[in-house]
Amino acid sequence: MDDDIIGIIPSGGLGKRMKPFRAFKELTTVGSRIYESNGEMREIPKVLGEYTIENMVRAGVSNLVIVINENKSELLRFYGNGSQYKTNIVYACQDMDSDLYGMPVAFEEAYPWIRNKTVFMGMPDTIVLPFECFEVLYDVHKENKSDLTLGVFPTDNPQSLAPVEYDLKTKRVLKIYDKPKEIDINNTWNIAIWSKRFTELIHEYYCEELSKVQDKKEIILSDIFNLAIHRNFEVFCHFFAEGQCFDLGNIKEYNSTKLMVENSSLLYRNSVV
Repeated sequence: MDDDIIGIIPSGGLGKRMKPFRAFKELTTVGSRIYESNGEMREIPKVLGEYTIENMVRAGVSNLVIVINENKSELLRFYGNGSQYKTNIVYACQDMDSDLYGMPVAFEEAYPWIRNKTVFMGMPDTIVLPFECFEVLYDVHKENKSDLTLGVFPTDNPQSLAPVEYDLKTKRVLKIYDKPKEIDINNTWNIAIWSKRFTELIHEYYCEELSKVQDKKEIILSDIFNLAIHRNFEVFCHFFAEGQCFDLGNIKEYNSTKLMVENSSLLYRNSVV
């Protein structure tokens, strides 16, 4: 794949949705994978964070930034330099003492690596099907010459997520809603690909918010998505009608979702490793 492409996984959060569980959600085991060592094939446990890494590698991502915080050095030890996934991994550390928090802050920490790149973004605590989702989304991104392309999936719980309103014919995104109390759109975005133009918008938005912040404040990524639409960026989506997005970052749903995922015929055990 083009050297101008880079993946990013924001793993710098505090895992508040998993409390009182204290382990890092990215390293909880869900299913298994096949690992080859010295010509021997072995089945070993697979951790949650590996699903997004492998989905990106399937799409040809050879360079990846994982944003952690000062307490998550265990992720660095576990994932290492990425060689076991046939990619290169570097790490950025999110400042937890900053007055600003939220996913865009993680992207700002990685700004020196992702600027001037096409960025593949995936969540650290979800399993997305099909596993070829980034390959499909990148084709759409290139076809539309997009600044931002969202991967959108069906959901029965849009009120807890981020549903996307879009033109059914052109797939141009009209608006993103963040955890709306009431809505009749049964989808949510979960993965994204964006251009260097959108990275600069994130950077601009962050710097502006930082200049006026007086107390702790969360920056919402959906707000930046909508700003891009307002500024006439090329924002499109692809709806994975048969796709699935399993959120395992919520302690209320973790056990039931884990059981469902591990028993699903869709969750095969093959690995790119």
